[in-house]
Amino acid sequence: MEHSSHDKGQHHYGRLAIELTLDFIVMYLVMYTMIAALAHFHFNLNNVYMTMMMVAPMTLIMLISMRSMFPSPRLNIMIVGLPLSSLSLASSPCEPKPALATPSSCAR
Repeated sequence: MEHSSHDKGQHHYGRLAIELTLDFIVMYLVMYTMIAALAHFHFNLNNVYMTMMMVAPMTLIMLISMRSMFPSPRLNIMIVGLPLSSLSLASSPCEPKPALATPSSCAR
């Protein structure tokens, strides 16, 4: 059965999603390599945030460097929009703070 180049491109998008998901999991767990004991492993929302900030530029780099594998301009724009929006939200001066943090200097 022959597959068109369009079908092959769609296959690459699925593999990209799987790879970025696995990268997210690995990077999140690598942040815990310095804990002394397994009992010190606790879910940390800041580590999720930092992992997202690492995966976002990696997504952009992968789409740009392997653009021949991703032929759909519409999907590419949608995919690029996610990391760009997360990076822009992360760099905003009024980013979300933990509940116990000191009051933010942002105007409400």
